[in-house]
Formats: sequence, structure tokens, C-alpha cells
Amino acid sequence: MGVALNFLRPVFPRFSGCFWNKGMEMPQGLWIAVASGVLGAGLTQCLVWIREALTSRRSRHYSALRLALMCEHYALDCASDVELRTDHHEEGNSILPAGMKLPPLPDFPKDIEFRSLPAALVEPVFSLAAEVRFSESSLSYISQHLDGEELVDEYLAVVAKRGIQAWELGKTIRKGAGLSEAVLNLGDWDFIAVMKQYSPD
Repeated sequence: MGVALNFLRPVFPRFSGCFWNKGMEMPQGLWIAVASGVLGAGLTQCLVWIREALTSRRSRHYSALRLALMCEHYALDCASDVELRTDHHEEGNSILPAGMKLPPLPDFPKDIEFRSLPAALVEPVFSLAAEVRFSESSLSYISQHLDGEELVDEYLAVVAKRGIQAWELGKTIRKGAGLSEAVLNLGDWDFIAVMKQYSPD
């Protein structure tokens, strides 16, 4: 029982010390009760830690997936915009949007827990939103000095650049979070090739 008491001394120094200092042995029943309580509490805490770790991991993966899908959605919107306006242009119709606005970024899903994600994955997505607004301002200014084919080409190049940027961001987020690559069933439509016609870099 002395070994058992030594084990308890760091946990309950005052309690076990009163037995030790007086040369008394802790009653076996009390020892079993105390040991069971200590072990039970430790096991419960371990289970809490494991559950929290698993929950945090699921939340991180889910948030990363939602963020990646948002970027991929925007890339597809940009590719569709490029293709649609190119077709209209070939038909001789006006294709430039009012105010030289790019396709709007999707709203950030409200169920994303940004604090569960590394800043290196989240920051570029917020930067994309700022870069889209900057591109719109730049195009609006350029439209005062360019017209015709030059302005159309400039607009399509900017949209394509932002679309490819969004797609690459989605890939980076998936890789950083340990998710599988995006699999899209789009038939023969190569949306990346559509955008690279105007933004080859």
C-alpha cells in the first residue's frame, strides 16, 4: 500500500501526506475509490480531448471544402462569362457589361469557421475579393481611353485572369486541407482552356 500512497502523493499531497506522516495506511476500500475516481476522471478528459480533436478536424475539412467550392464556382462563372461574351462579340453584338463589372463573387458561406483554417489558406481568398474590385476600377478607367477590340480584349483578359486565379486558389485550399481534387462532370467543355485563350500566363 506504500507504493500506492506514493502514487497518490503528487495528486493529493495533503490528503496522502496525513496518512504517510502518521505512519498510517489508507484503507483499501478508500484507496480503490480514490484510484477509480482519478482514473475515471483521466479517462473522461482523454475522451473529451479526442472528441474535440475529431470535431475540430471535421470542422476544418468542411470549412476548407466550402471555401474551395466557392472559388471553383467563381472560376466557372468567369469561364462562362468569357465564353458568352466572346460568342456575342463574334455575332457583332455589344458584349461589355455596364460599369465594366466582373462576374460577382459568391457570398462567403455563413457556416464556414474561418478560425479553424490556417491564415495562409484564407487570406488569398479575401485578397481575391479586393483584387476583383480593383480590376473593375481599372477597367472603368481604361474604358475612357480604349474602345472597340482593344477594350473587349482587355475586359476578357481580366475576367479570365481572375477566373484562373480563383481555380488555382481552390486547388491550393484542397491540397492544404488534405482534400481530394475537384472532379467536375462538364462533358467536353474545357473551361480552363476557354480562359487561357485570353490569359495564357
